[in-house]
Amino acid sequence: MERRAVILIDEHAGRITATSLGLKTLGLLGVLLQAKMAGMLSLVAPLLDQLHKDARFWISPSLREKVLQLAGE
Repeated sequence: MERRAVILIDEHAGRITATSLGLKTLGLLGVLLQAKMAGMLSLVAPLLDQLHKDARFWISPSLREKVLQLAGE
């Protein structure tokens, strides 16, 4: 925590523990949005499609719309 390390974890218990330690958490959608804003991605929508297809990653239509709106897509 003193080094301000960034970890990537997609586990409910891990997120709860991180939050209880005062750490900020960021989910996959937030990571994708930050990557887009940093110019590391040109589009988020195709990645969401690929995640849905290959990993059965599901988000509600309204959340997908919001993410794409924030991404400027």
